[in-house]
Amino acid sequence: MDYCEYFNKLGIEKEECKPKNIEPPTIPPPAFGVCTVKFLFDTCQANDICESKKLCVQVTGEPCCYPPAHQCPTVEQLGVKCINNNPTNWCTRDEHCLRGRKCCPTGCGYNICV
Repeated sequence: MDYCEYFNKLGIEKEECKPKNIEPPTIPPPAFGVCTVKFLFDTCQANDICESKKLCVQVTGEPCCYPPAHQCPTVEQLGVKCINNNPTNWCTRDEHCLRGRKCCPTGCGYNICV
């Protein structure tokens, strides 16, 4: 029988025998993949977990990372409805877009800045 067990059996609490509070291990932040289906642009918020620094929510409700700056969202992700017979390109190159945005195809015969 050790020292702590001895005093414990006698019903005497010794400070040195009390269990120490152990800090819980730090849990790494969750890793989110790049959005694979349509997501709503207005759900995107700043987040350091993602390479793009933007965390969004897909229409399925799952969190996902906005595509990196060098990559356009897919046509499905943009979700543009083709309703115009003579569409107008908003851009033809990334340089046509403001604030470092990217010129991306909509799948409807024209490009937009995202």
